[in-house]
Amino acid sequence: MNIDLPARFIIQWKRFEKYQFGALMAAYGYASQDNKYLKKAEGTYKTAIKGMRKDGSLPGDSGRGGSALHYTNLALANLTAIAEFMALSGRNIYDLKSGQKSLHLGVQFLAQSTKNPKLIAGYANTKDWQAGSFTGYSPTNQDRRWASRAASLWGYTYLARFGRSAPGQSLRKASPFLSAGKAGVHQQSGGNARCFSG
Repeated sequence: MNIDLPARFIIQWKRFEKYQFGALMAAYGYASQDNKYLKKAEGTYKTAIKGMRKDGSLPGDSGRGGSALHYTNLALANLTAIAEFMALSGRNIYDLKSGQKSLHLGVQFLAQSTKNPKLIAGYANTKDWQAGSFTGYSPTNQDRRWASRAASLWGYTYLARFGRSAPGQSLRKASPFLSAGKAGVHQQSGGNARCFSG
């Protein structure tokens, strides 16, 4: 069965896939101690931070209609995984910045937009937003389920390092799953992140 997807959707999927592939390269690079893969993963991370808007939103992911928060969450899960594997390999890219843009700004934007979806609605309302949106959701009716599910597990990795920071506190408040200390398994979080982060 052939499905004719709009070019914008394909571009957005490739961007998401790139973050996920970056996380896989970081994991492999760390496990094998192969610096070539770690450098490629770091390149993916740097590209994401550089491409971020000044408010912390990620252009491709925030343009996915009612799924904009869902995909922003997955992107941050993958970027956090890259940063964590790099940190375990002895290189801190958590604090890498492009101007004022950073992973921390992205986390803050996700948390604030989850509490107030109007912050992402303008980005989510693209010409063909329905191509990247879950059924039943729209730019003004965001799918915010990530915050109550295991999809937020990556937050434990982030909170272990930055739980007292403003973005960390915002993330915890935005996610009932994290604030309740729930456990679970999620592919973009490397399994049960709560177990790994203590």
